[in-house]
Amino acid sequence: MKHLHLYPWILFIVMLSACGKLNVTTSPVPVAAVDFAKGYLNRLRSKDFAYVKQFAAPETKGEISDTKLEEIASYFPKGEVLSIETISSTVSPEANSWKASLTFEYHYSDGWAVEDVSLKKDGERLSV
Repeated sequence: MKHLHLYPWILFIVMLSACGKLNVTTSPVPVAAVDFAKGYLNRLRSKDFAYVKQFAAPETKGEISDTKLEEIASYFPKGEVLSIETISSTVSPEANSWKASLTFEYHYSDGWAVEDVSLKKDGERLSV
């Protein structure tokens, strides 16, 4: 996990032990963005790299390879997802755009994980 700083387009931390609830900072993050982030993490976990790459931020597209995505996907616990809780969300509105950071607690049949996603909406384009 020490290599995650190499992936500015997506931030997530995986923990294999039970996690306590974190102090939640609420912001009006659109429900569609939360649903997208959960779906995006699922596609990453299932190694749908074509889908993942299409939402890469333009400034990071050159840094993304299947090898790096394979490494990131390997951090997810194996097993069935039993529950997902949003434990933190922040949004920074800008003119005609916004940035959001979402943190989820995942309970898998084989462990627990805390997963972070940073999104940017610029006009009609959504990127991770």
